[in-house]
Amino acid sequence: MFIGSINADMRSILAGLAPAWRGLPVFVGCSGNFTVERILAAQGFTELHGNDVSLYSCALGAYLAKQPFRVEVKDGELAWLGDWLQPGLPALATLLLCTSTLEFHGRDHPYHRRMWDAYLRRWAALHAKTVANLEKGMSGVSLRSFFAGDVVDFLAAAPPESVVVSFPPTYKGGYERLYKKLQAAFAWDEPTYQLFTPERFETLLEGMTSKRYWCLSRDEPVPALAEYEIGRVQTSLRSKPVHVYANVRASILTQPRQNVADVPFPRLSDPPVEGPVSIVTLSQEQLNTLRSEYLSPTIVPARIMWAYGVLLGGRLAGAFAFGSPAGPIGFCDVYMTSDFAVQSSVPRLSKLVLACILSSEVRDILEQKMAQKVRSIGTTAFTDKPVSMKYRGVFDLHSRKEGRLNYLGEAGKWTLEQALTWWKKTQQK
Repeated sequence: MFIGSINADMRSILAGLAPAWRGLPVFVGCSGNFTVERILAAQGFTELHGNDVSLYSCALGAYLAKQPFRVEVKDGELAWLGDWLQPGLPALATLLLCTSTLEFHGRDHPYHRRMWDAYLRRWAALHAKTVANLEKGMSGVSLRSFFAGDVVDFLAAAPPESVVVSFPPTYKGGYERLYKKLQAAFAWDEPTYQLFTPERFETLLEGMTSKRYWCLSRDEPVPALAEYEIGRVQTSLRSKPVHVYANVRASILTQPRQNVADVPFPRLSDPPVEGPVSIVTLSQEQLNTLRSEYLSPTIVPARIMWAYGVLLGGRLAGAFAFGSPAGPIGFCDVYMTSDFAVQSSVPRLSKLVLACILSSEVRDILEQKMAQKVRSIGTTAFTDKPVSMKYRGVFDLHSRKEGRLNYLGEAGKWTLEQALTWWKKTQQK
């Protein structure tokens, strides 16, 4: 799905600021999915001006401003998409679908091939549905103008008696990484702009604060605007808060509430470690409870699909969870997003949890869930060290990148009982 929207709490903050802005033209920098424009249009604002540099946003902005827009297929393998680029909503629907589907194009992993084939089979139906959703979502929204180009230049040119709003990129080269595949697939009249750097942000700030009203957000504090901070939005317990600044008086704080549930198993807090070994299914809420108990609050939890616990003699030894079947870079059949042992006096308990994850019992559970063969389980250790002592000896180092180590394990390597026997012989000396 296209990344360029703002969350519900941010939308509420904007709606609350809007009454102070009535009667003035509004210039929105980095329009993204045009959420700001949609909120203001619903409140009766008619003089709206948008801006962006990404392909989909520029196509949508041109559509809302009734400006011409050229887009063509340049990847020969995707030439068939040319039939779905009729001007207006059809072209927009194609680009929007491609922000998701191209993630699976040209990749060799079986999961990616299946997903790509599935999108091709259902393309016509998905396209029709996307056209309908776009028509409904953009109903009643129009722009006086749209500028495809540098946000700093765009907002600097806004008249002094205007409102300027911008939620700019939070890291250098953000747009370029997000839409790399989309850019490779299509040819269009790409705008010129400077990469967004901290220095560029300072220039943006100077231009915005010279206008009658202004509003911007940042995922880190801006000391120079401390007196203008009107809101702070945090979407999850471990996510970074977003700071909202504006020269309209307000005070808003939104914080997440994590859903938790009781985990009805005693913890394996001390020896002896005895079988039988078993795997139990955990709910998202139960996993939340365990992560809050045993993981550092600085660890940002990833989204999960399935979560499980490891029981030894009825006591909980640890838990683990899986995310997308092919992982973030497609080096495994299933990607493990979390694994940890409970707090215990039993040494190297985390090694036992890892050994159990590679059991034939866990493999069978995953194959039933995924309806496919599972031969490998991958995960990532975020560290600058050459190896992770936690995974060493159980998982194999697959690749090394700056700040992260990708590990790969053989699914179904042994049974749960064999994993326990191996652990006792090799880890409990």
